[in-house]
This record gives sequence, C-alpha cells and structure tokens, in this order.
Amino acid sequence: MMSGSQITRLFTSMSNKENVNEKLIPEKQKNPTNKANSMALSQMKEQLSHEVQRREELESQLDKSQKEMEELSVSLFTEANEMVAKARQETEVLRRELDYHEKMQERRMQKLKNIQSAIRTSMENRKFFSYSYEAPYQ
Repeated sequence: MMSGSQITRLFTSMSNKENVNEKLIPEKQKNPTNKANSMALSQMKEQLSHEVQRREELESQLDKSQKEMEELSVSLFTEANEMVAKARQETEVLRRELDYHEKMQERRMQKLKNIQSAIRTSMENRKFFSYSYEAPYQ
C-alpha cells in the first residue's frame, strides 16, 4: 500500500511530465478536448490531494487511539494485578484468623470434655460414697 506522500509524489511527477508534453505539442494541435481532459485531471489531482490529506488525518487519529487504548490496557492490567494482590493479602489474613479460631475451638472442646469427664467422675464418686454412708440398719 502506498503512503499519502508517495501518491502525491507520483501525481506530481505525472503532472510535470504532462506539462512537458503540453509544451512539446504545437498550439494548433491543442484542442478543447485536451483542455477538458486537462481540467478533469487537475480536478482529480485536487480530489486526490484532499483524500491524501484526509487519509493522513485519519491515520494520525488511529495512531492516537491505538496509543490511548494501549495505555488504558496497561492501566487496567496494573489495577487488576493490584486488586488480586490485595485480595490475596486479605485472604491470608482471614485464613490466619480462621486457623486461630479453629485452634481456640479445639481447646474449648478439650476443656469441655475434661469438665464432662470430671462431672461424670464426680457423680460416680457421689453415688459410691452415698451408698457407703447409708446406715445399714434403720
């Protein structure tokens, strides 16, 4: 694909060749058809010039948009990575808290079992001693 400046140079060189050719053609051989063709050609060159200029503007806008999109992508991924890191830190804190509470629960369960065992032993001793202190003769 040719760039805008390459197209412009091509038509400029073609225009220069036509100007040279027109000078070589004697005045009497020039006819209105050639002038009409020449005018059409100059209009086409002008249109081409406008199109090339518009193309360059659009390419500039495209480059600008692509750079902006790249910057936004980098920003987005940076922010996402920061969010993931923060979430991992929070998860780690919560995991540690959970571990602490699970250990506390295990200790409390062990204390509860010890208390239950002590109560059973106490009740058994109470029954044992209550039978032994009963008067055999009443």
